[in-house]
Amino acid sequence: MRFSSGPAKDGYTARTCQAACPGYRYFGLKNGNGQTGTCVCDNDPSYATKLEAAPNCDQTGGSKCMMVYEQAPWPTTVHLAENQKYTEIGQFNDPNGK
Repeated sequence: MRFSSGPAKDGYTARTCQAACPGYRYFGLKNGNGQTGTCVCDNDPSYATKLEAAPNCDQTGGSKCMMVYEQAPWPTTVHLAENQKYTEIGQFNDPNGK
């Protein structure tokens, strides 16, 4: 399964993407520029975590890579608190990215 839910638009940080993904356990940023990236959400990280690790990917993703985060604590409520925390799962190559 791909991270196919969420806004799928540019301009998100990890914090704003997390807020845009209420009810999802995982969220990710891809095609980032070091400041912001494209936000995607899903409840199943299997697509990203089966891909090869991408150690040169930054916290907003990058060209053909996605930074995956897990909401913490899980389960989340629909309305996330300002201080809601998240955990980095890892950086993965995204062959379908830009």
